[in-house]
Amino acid sequence: MRIGYAKILSVDLGDIYNSSKIFQDRYAEFRPYVEELRVEIKRYEKNPKKHPRHLNSGRTVNVYLLEIGEKEYAVRFLNRLNDKQHLINRLAGFLRGLNISSMEQLIAVSMEEDITISQLMPGQKVSELSAEAVACISEPQIAKLIDILIEAYDKNIVIDTNPGNFFYDRRAGFGIIDYYFLPGFTYSFKYINAEILEQFKFNFERHISKMLNAGNTPPRGTLHEELKTFYLNKIRIIETYKQITKQKLPEEAYLEILEVSQKMLKQIHRAANRYGIIL
Repeated sequence: MRIGYAKILSVDLGDIYNSSKIFQDRYAEFRPYVEELRVEIKRYEKNPKKHPRHLNSGRTVNVYLLEIGEKEYAVRFLNRLNDKQHLINRLAGFLRGLNISSMEQLIAVSMEEDITISQLMPGQKVSELSAEAVACISEPQIAKLIDILIEAYDKNIVIDTNPGNFFYDRRAGFGIIDYYFLPGFTYSFKYINAEILEQFKFNFERHISKMLNAGNTPPRGTLHEELKTFYLNKIRIIETYKQITKQKLPEEAYLEILEVSQKMLKQIHRAANRYGIIL
């Protein structure tokens, strides 16, 4: 779900300003470091993604790593003045997401400079996980992810389900960045859960697929066994997600998960057969 295509309705600026006052006051501590980073970024004005601290870029923001001592933060610069409403809706989401475990947490904000500073999410993007990391995903971690989705939905938080917004850390579990509060915008709870499940797509399997599409022979030896183990772990993750949602979610939402999971399982078995792997 790309939030950029959603109808964004206004949030009361006065309420947001007052509710975020503590975070606005805190920005003074970060301003010198942000200004130093801004000077560095100007050197890469033609191609901001070349900057060594560049983390991500979207339709409305550029995100950079800010290091202060041993602490790391994510700094978002609004890149278009006419998208001020975007900053407000993001800030409104941050305020609703305070203290929700494993969701990106706001640290400071400048309403004047259109900048937010948040905790850097630990781990890697889910899509970039190695086969070894995928094997570490546990049932309690999946259950916690679903609990996060439930709590976020109850607080009317809209999560941008772009694959780059989901992280996994072997110790901390799953983390979610990039979310909003959009008054008047509604979405189906069954839809968001199905969308999250579909994010369990990994570059490792894409790499193998490209290799075979290039005309190379199916993997053998160590790579063959690694791929088989990977598929078995992916099946385990999907089945676990399905079982936990059956316990925690309304039947309608579970049935949506069931449909998506069956589709994903069929895709895994077709891919395994193509590679000569018996699961």
